[in-house]
Amino acid sequence: MQKNENKFTSSLSLKLNGILLLICFIVLGTSSVYLTQMLDRQIDQKIESSTNSIIDSLTIAVHIDTSNHSLSRVVSTLVANSDTHHLSIIANDTQVIVADNNHSFIGQQTKDVFTVAEQQLLIEHLENSSSNMKIENSLLLKVAKINLIDNNIMRLRPHTVLFSYDITPLKLAEEQELYSLLVVSFGAIAMIMFLVNLTHRYVLLSPLSILINTIKMQKETDGLLLSKLTSNDELGILSEEYNQLIQVNAQKEQELRGMLKYVDSITDAVPVSLAYIDKNQQYRFVNKKYRRWFNVSIDDFSGETIPIRLKNKVNDVIQSNIEQALAGQLVEFEIQIPLFDGSKKDVNITYTPHFNDESQVLGIFVCIDDMSKTKESEHQLAAYAQEIEFNNWALEDEKEKAVEASKAKSQFLASMSHEIRTPMNGVIGMLGLLSGGTLTSEQQHRVDVAHGSAHSLLSLINDILDFSKVDAGKMDLESIDFDLRKMLGDFSESMGLQVQEKGVELVLDIAEIDESLIKGDSNRLRQILTNIVSNAAKFTNDGEVVIQVVLTNEGDENCRLDFRVSDTGIGIPKNSISTLFDSFSQVDASTTRKFGGTGLGLAIAKKLCQLMGGDIEVTSLENEGSHFSFHVILQISSASTKIIPPVALDKVNLLVVDDNASNRAALNSQLTHWGANVVTATGGVEAIKMCEERIKDANGSLFDMILIDMEMDDMDGIQLGKELNSDPRFKTVKLILMTPMNYKGGAQYITELGFSGYFPKPTTTLDLFSALSLMNKAEITQTEKYTGTEKVLAITGNTSSVVNNEPSQESRLIIKSSVTIDRSLIDPPHNRDLENLRVLLVEDNKVNRMVAKGLLNKFGITSIDFAINGYAAIDLLKESQNNLPYSIILMDCQMPEMDGYEASRNIREGNAGESNKYLPIIAMTANAMSGDKEKCLSAGMTDYLSKPIVPEQFLKMLKLWGIDKKAANYSVD
Repeated sequence: MQKNENKFTSSLSLKLNGILLLICFIVLGTSSVYLTQMLDRQIDQKIESSTNSIIDSLTIAVHIDTSNHSLSRVVSTLVANSDTHHLSIIANDTQVIVADNNHSFIGQQTKDVFTVAEQQLLIEHLENSSSNMKIENSLLLKVAKINLIDNNIMRLRPHTVLFSYDITPLKLAEEQELYSLLVVSFGAIAMIMFLVNLTHRYVLLSPLSILINTIKMQKETDGLLLSKLTSNDELGILSEEYNQLIQVNAQKEQELRGMLKYVDSITDAVPVSLAYIDKNQQYRFVNKKYRRWFNVSIDDFSGETIPIRLKNKVNDVIQSNIEQALAGQLVEFEIQIPLFDGSKKDVNITYTPHFNDESQVLGIFVCIDDMSKTKESEHQLAAYAQEIEFNNWALEDEKEKAVEASKAKSQFLASMSHEIRTPMNGVIGMLGLLSGGTLTSEQQHRVDVAHGSAHSLLSLINDILDFSKVDAGKMDLESIDFDLRKMLGDFSESMGLQVQEKGVELVLDIAEIDESLIKGDSNRLRQILTNIVSNAAKFTNDGEVVIQVVLTNEGDENCRLDFRVSDTGIGIPKNSISTLFDSFSQVDASTTRKFGGTGLGLAIAKKLCQLMGGDIEVTSLENEGSHFSFHVILQISSASTKIIPPVALDKVNLLVVDDNASNRAALNSQLTHWGANVVTATGGVEAIKMCEERIKDANGSLFDMILIDMEMDDMDGIQLGKELNSDPRFKTVKLILMTPMNYKGGAQYITELGFSGYFPKPTTTLDLFSALSLMNKAEITQTEKYTGTEKVLAITGNTSSVVNNEPSQESRLIIKSSVTIDRSLIDPPHNRDLENLRVLLVEDNKVNRMVAKGLLNKFGITSIDFAINGYAAIDLLKESQNNLPYSIILMDCQMPEMDGYEASRNIREGNAGESNKYLPIIAMTANAMSGDKEKCLSAGMTDYLSKPIVPEQFLKMLKLWGIDKKAANYSVD
């Protein structure tokens, strides 16, 4: 261990110090070169200085005395005081030495006494006429030009000065200085290396050794050994990271051991034998079942290539399949294996190759599944097969009987519907006819009671039939466009009187519906609402029933409608909620129960919700009320548009005065959603206070309109209206009164009180639109058309009125304006239009003929012929071709000899005359099962009315196919 540590330390020290040493040597080498160059420049400067000094001195001396003796003396003197080795003055023209420090050279030719180097330098100087310099054997040779006066002719003559300068002393000094610098540099480097090595050892290598020893000790122990090295530098961070790493690894190892133990437990628990064989055909893993099969331990499988104690024939089969699997093939086969106890097992063996990333086979996974029980089961199944075949024959017989029973049930329901509705039509029809006659108050009361009982019985019959249709899967849903807001408004109006008669407030909150045109079955949706709201109203004696509807667009033209019906009634016991939607289930089913009913309403509602892709649920507390929530999935109509008020409301200030918090919140939510600035008040006193505060506020403005509830505790709506109208400050504010459904005060009385208009609660979209249209200063004429009904806002000078299906209904909204309007929008068609109709009524039941005749006479129709079956109808139609033709045929469906279906087909085929071939035929049938309407239409009938006949629907049908001449466009395929 110590050897490895020293090796690591030396290696790391070499790596750390080697780089520094290399850098030092590079710096030292660079410095040496630089110093050498610098000393060479210093020598050159000294030589240049010395030679220049000698030449300058010689030039000065020549100017004083140019005699040969004087020149020799000066030359000798200059050489004696410098490092000049040789100094000569040569005449250029004769090459004779004029003066020299060696007096023997004076007067001689240069070629006789000068060295070759000196002669060559002198020749180069004379040829180039410039100073030259050369170093030869530690001597610096240099020549220079000088002019001397020739005493004979007294003129300047060119001469050359040649001197050799000994640079040996300078070189020695340079080398000595350079050596000293190198010695100092090497000493500094050695000191630096020592200090760096010392620093490395104690600052880096020693802590690293501690960490290394910790790691080595960790490798030799199974426990968790943490490093004790602590510092604020990178080594401390390394130690901390190491501690975290081994802790994480220890946790992962613990999890891995747990996982391996878990996997081992799974493999030991699985009901199949598992093993793994490597590419050398040796076992690497077997599970407990595998070992138990062969009654050996795991060690007995070490080095084995095939299962132990198998016969050679079995071995051959297994070995062959193993070799195929090791070749990369998935192998699956069945074989019978003998076990250690002498028994045999039928097994299914699967060999799955194990590939690496290079698609090389590393081994095979072995899975052995015991097929003994399966084989046994196969034998048993074979034994049962014939028995099952015989049972199937019996089941086929039972199935045929069940189909026949289902048909019989459907026929029974249809027959029951017809048989019940036929007398009910007579009862209700006759009661209706009696109501139109002259009766005493007591007689009228008795008729009304009987009429109510008959309708209750009809409602009970409808519930039973609807439940039967849903339960039998015979309920079909329509998918047509309808106005959701209009439907909800009509529904709330129809339920409003029933609810308000008990002193209960009905609130409709539809602020979250922005797109009103929806595609679906509005009648079934209304039926769900009717069942739930009727149930809520039945069990609520005071307080309120609130209907909240939210529409959510889910894309792909689908939308989700969420309904919440909340009441403040008696609530539902907790133990009864789970069975609330069961058929024929009632919370109180005792004979002394206070509330009646069949217990089918909520069951039908739930089934209809589910048919529409939704569901229903309820929460309730006893004596605190109930909350029914349901949703359905419908579609947004392609013709749908956003709901927009008739006027812009962004600058409109509205005050809503209502003591009912739910109605107040619903109005506030809806009007705010449309952009209005809404303020609410809980009563008349608070409303007056708010109006006065608006007057006092200099920056404020009066309310443009105030919606006032008529029935409030502290101050009712009429009294509040009087208070506001009596104050001239509020003359410009438009007041709208919200009345109960049964209010009988009349439009003129409300107008005299100073109200701009009124409408009954619950508030509908049309009510708000009509009221908000008062914000326009212009004259207004508005018609709102919805699916199947019309609702017209009519305006006159003094008596404006809103007509809602009934021409006698009194005005709901009065608008003070002078407008001329087409009265045809208000008045229904006069009965004289119906007087011209000639009707053929085909009906075998005498009472139903009396009811139909009574209704037709009530509508002003007197030209009526009767036929008791299809044959009689065809005869009358043939005769009518030569007399007065019929305008319309009212056809019963079930009649003796020839029913209405066959009669209609004969008429359409022209068997009753070509002129009668396209007469409108209206089915009047007591059949109300699924498909009855389609059956009538497919037989050639024009439209469909179910019994009991509703007078309003009957009248509408006569107008549609009689007065409006729709038959002119009718054709038969």
